[in-house]
Amino acid sequence: MTYCTLEDIGQLLSRHTLVQLTQDVSVDGLTGGRLPNAINDKVLSDAIRYADELIDAHLRGRYGLPLETVPTVLRDMAVNLVSHRLYLRRPEGQLPEAIKEVYRGTLKMLEALRDGKLTLGIAGQGQAIPEPGPFMFMPVRRALAAPAAYWRTLNDARYHARSPGPADKTLTAAGGHLLS
Repeated sequence: MTYCTLEDIGQLLSRHTLVQLTQDVSVDGLTGGRLPNAINDKVLSDAIRYADELIDAHLRGRYGLPLETVPTVLRDMAVNLVSHRLYLRRPEGQLPEAIKEVYRGTLKMLEALRDGKLTLGIAGQGQAIPEPGPFMFMPVRRALAAPAAYWRTLNDARYHARSPGPADKTLTAAGGHLLS
């Protein structure tokens, strides 16, 4: 599922900026000193895919994917992630401080969504969805963990004895259970 489109990204970044961030052609004699005037669709689609997968990774345990409708908050987060990804492609320059801050805030919001501290407001969703995996069972522990041979010996002695001994009185007083 795609959370943002080129038009959504165009509301944050100008076309000229998108061309600069997506084109890998340098300004030299080959292009006459000018950059191509087209957005590199492959680079842009890779950045959108990155944002979509990062958002899905945070939502997967809490919401059923794909979502029926894309909330605007997710669209805005996707645009922020795409712009950060595009700026990371420019090795010669530093990322603008605003892009860094928005990226950090977006990651915090995604973590809050994942942890259930923030909800999308989608009806019928928002409950933690268990992920399929192996089932593990703990062995049942016995209340009295004595070997079976010990209990057989004790029972044989109790039923076959001519006169009840002190241990039998303890067992009988406890209703057949050993008192400690």
